[in-house]
Amino acid sequence: MKSDTLYSNYVGITAILSDTLDWGVDDINAEHVWGNAEDATDIDDENVYTGNGIVIAIIDTGISKTSGNVHSEFTGKIVAEISIINQVTGSDASDGNGHGTHCAGVISARDNDAGIIGVAPESELLIAKVLTDSGYLYTTDDIADAIKWAVDEGADIISMSIRTGGDYEAVHNEITDAYQAGVVLVAASGNQNDDELNYPARYYEVISVGAIDDEHERSLWAGGKGSNYDVLLDVVAPGTDIYSTWTNNGYETTSGTSMATPHVAGLCALMLEAQSILTPTQVRDILRITATDLGDVGKDDEYGYGEVHAVKAVDAAELYFTDTDSDDITDAYEKYVYDTDPNDSDSDDDGLNDGYEINTSLTDPNDSDCDNDGLTDGQEVNTYSTDPWDSDSDNDGCPDKWEIDNNFNPNVANGALDPDDDDLRNIDEYYIGTDPNDDDTDGDDIIDGDEVYWNLDPLDDSDADDDNDGDGYTNEEEINGIYDSQLGETFYTNPNEEDTDGDNFTDYEELNPRRGPHTDPTDPDDHPPTWP
Repeated sequence: MKSDTLYSNYVGITAILSDTLDWGVDDINAEHVWGNAEDATDIDDENVYTGNGIVIAIIDTGISKTSGNVHSEFTGKIVAEISIINQVTGSDASDGNGHGTHCAGVISARDNDAGIIGVAPESELLIAKVLTDSGYLYTTDDIADAIKWAVDEGADIISMSIRTGGDYEAVHNEITDAYQAGVVLVAASGNQNDDELNYPARYYEVISVGAIDDEHERSLWAGGKGSNYDVLLDVVAPGTDIYSTWTNNGYETTSGTSMATPHVAGLCALMLEAQSILTPTQVRDILRITATDLGDVGKDDEYGYGEVHAVKAVDAAELYFTDTDSDDITDAYEKYVYDTDPNDSDSDDDGLNDGYEINTSLTDPNDSDCDNDGLTDGQEVNTYSTDPWDSDSDNDGCPDKWEIDNNFNPNVANGALDPDDDDLRNIDEYYIGTDPNDDDTDGDDIIDGDEVYWNLDPLDDSDADDDNDGDGYTNEEEINGIYDSQLGETFYTNPNEEDTDGDNFTDYEELNPRRGPHTDPTDPDDHPPTWP
């Protein structure tokens, strides 16, 4: 069974004068964690995490040795090693292939002023050789045995740049046991350019890792190869043209999701050093919430939650159990999920605790008025029992704030009521801008409904004294009625039409004739005699 490897054309460099920071280690910002600077190639002495005290098991092709001595980048790092090939166990995990050694360098190459420096340069290693020097896996039982061995030897993390070719119960059982024992498991998504991850990356208990290139695109390689993807993908990391350790104490550049996986495994070591009580589930959670989003906005099949970010992940690990402002949201989640202030329990000053908004009212802790109705979310929840996501809680056409300001119950539909008897419903008064409790909002002696009906402005008290139709009567007189003492009757005429009844006599002429009796200005059959 072929291992999950993909090699590019190698650019061999067997010796360099100082540590090299590969683009992958740099791209996930690991050097900021242990070097406190961009492009650092040496461990700083203060306030850093290096993976110290964290043991990472690498299940692969072994570790390179020359004349019995392990590659110089790993001197003093190997806690234990084992070879399990076709169920034959041995004590020598020498790597004649290079794949396992390459992965080990990405994870843990030490700060020795030569060669390269890894993501977690002071982490320790357990080496389990399950692949032959040709890269073949004889039986999945070898992987199952290697996982159990790693757990028994005290591994904190198991890195698997391998594939099993399917779902094997023996492997899954050991993975489940490791997961339940608190071991973080990381595996490669695969290099077949398929829309389905390989096993063991597909297992729930395993952090699945895809590969990206230096343009932050999903890695694609010659021969139709590419980083596998699907909905189960957790994160991505650099996996194209990665420079790391190789056989014969050398260094090579190669590509694959196999190369992306150790970036994540090394980062997990930094996180566990920062917060040793993290569970595997919590480690994965932190990787997800701190990843740099790539591809489609949010989680997607090709990039999962995005590219891992060492600085953010380690910071979130430190803050994961801290709640500085006691709002029931950890500082890590405030900083990396909700973008709230971890030092202020009410980030938007709306009267609701951030934790309450996130977990109970389901409002936005960074928006004090989610429905833009003029009431803070706190007022809606605590004072008025209205819906903070609905500006019109009772669906009567009148916003909650307007109803409250006008002494109506925002939870009882009253848009169709007319409490001031001005012939305008509350909903009409809301849209017009008049006072629903005052029939004459502008105080011009014309009720609001009449002003609206006759196309006057109920918010302008000056138009009552205007004479829109030029018939000699003010708008207020025509609307409220002109009393004629001769006829003993009040007439209501059109303030916009000088001849209300269309009898060719203006309203004024009918009520003030030059001769003859006064006539009804609203009756076309009642009009003065023709004037000479």
